[in-house]
Amino acid sequence: MTGPTVQPELFSILLNFWCHQYALIADIEKMYRQIMINEEHRDLQRILWRTESSSPIRHFRLNTVTYGTSSAPFLATRQVAEDSHNKFPQISKIIVLIKYKCIMQNIWEKGVAWDGDIPNELFDEFLLHISNIQMLNHINIDRWVLVSKPIDVQMHVFCDASEKAYGAYSMVTLHWILGQPNRWTTFVANRVAEIQKITVPSQCKHISSVDNPADVVSRGISPELLIDNHIWWHGPT
Repeated sequence: MTGPTVQPELFSILLNFWCHQYALIADIEKMYRQIMINEEHRDLQRILWRTESSSPIRHFRLNTVTYGTSSAPFLATRQVAEDSHNKFPQISKIIVLIKYKCIMQNIWEKGVAWDGDIPNELFDEFLLHISNIQMLNHINIDRWVLVSKPIDVQMHVFCDASEKAYGAYSMVTLHWILGQPNRWTTFVANRVAEIQKITVPSQCKHISSVDNPADVVSRGISPELLIDNHIWWHGPT
């Protein structure tokens, strides 16, 4: 069995990485081999070995976590988390791709078979995006998003759902969030219930498309235009 996920979600890790002025990264050398298996479970990790086909077969019992087994990541990360909690308790506590997804969406809408020819206009659009993707090398994002000794820190989240990228207008989505989930279809109700659980719906407001940075995400943008997109990098004024 693989066991539950022990480490934080990647999104949470990235948020912590952005919110602190100093960040440390490290690697544990041969981590799995440094974590012992309970004595009673070691017989489940016996292997057969011989150096040559004419040599007698020998059997070994692996005493440490073995890479490649389903439970290895869980066992290793759980032990690291427990050790960190005992020694350091305070420690233990994608935008341009939308364009390509829209192209795939258009191909599907045109009924192109999996081995069929892509219409020329879509193929030309794809080649244009490929030629622009090298512009991503010119985009730099500051890791630390805060400032020293801030007086007040607020987080404002901008969302959008265009017809191309999700299938609903933002005003409709806001109406869903402010309503009772059981009034909507199962697909919408499940997502509305999750949003209502982790946010305060009354704090959700509508913002015009021209002032919404998330509008850039839901509609897609080329790297070339993203570099100088003021609302994306600085937000609405």
